[in-house]
Amino acid sequence: GGTATAGKGAGGAVFSRNGSTTLTHVTMSGNTSSDDLGNGLDVIKDGANSSLTMHNTIIAGAGTNDASVDAGVTQSNTGNLIVHNSGTNPVNDAGLITTDPGLGSLQDNGGPTPTMAITNTSSAFDKGDSANSLAADQRGTVRPQGTGPDIGAFELVVPPPHRTISAANDPNADNVNDDSVPDTFFLKLNSQTGKVDIFINGNTPNDLFDSVTTNTFLT
Repeated sequence: GGTATAGKGAGGAVFSRNGSTTLTHVTMSGNTSSDDLGNGLDVIKDGANSSLTMHNTIIAGAGTNDASVDAGVTQSNTGNLIVHNSGTNPVNDAGLITTDPGLGSLQDNGGPTPTMAITNTSSAFDKGDSANSLAADQRGTVRPQGTGPDIGAFELVVPPPHRTISAANDPNADNVNDDSVPDTFFLKLNSQTGKVDIFINGNTPNDLFDSVTTNTFLT
């Protein structure tokens, strides 16, 4: 999180004055300002035209005033989550979510830069605006992974449950699919491809069954 101390003393993460600001799938958390005004985001208009376009963005963990947008600013916002948006000049978003998203620590969750992860119980999970979603998250994970895109920079991939299948009558006598030995099949999410790999007794089955291919769902 950043701290704004110079200039207007507001907008600890983003400060915009008389400009055009666009934010899509951004996560801002833990920012402060010396004036406690728009600790995460402050957009002002005191002369020229000023606009804010914000979609699927999280602003949280910034005290009691996460965002401030002057009344004269032209706004077009959807699918956002701002925990404290009750200041004098709140963000205009008819579908705004204000429940704490339960962000994880800023850390390496894969990809080129640190991110703040969410869980499947987060208020940001699957709640983004699909019409204004990006194709991938900050790590390069394809969106959406669920019924809708997640709000913020992180898209959660929920691994499927493991499934155990007993098989018998192996004509190749290769100790997989043997008569009296139950074999364990399970699905594992491939975080690089976003697909699911099938494993048999801990191994990929490519050399065991011609009819089974990895990256295929068992149904």
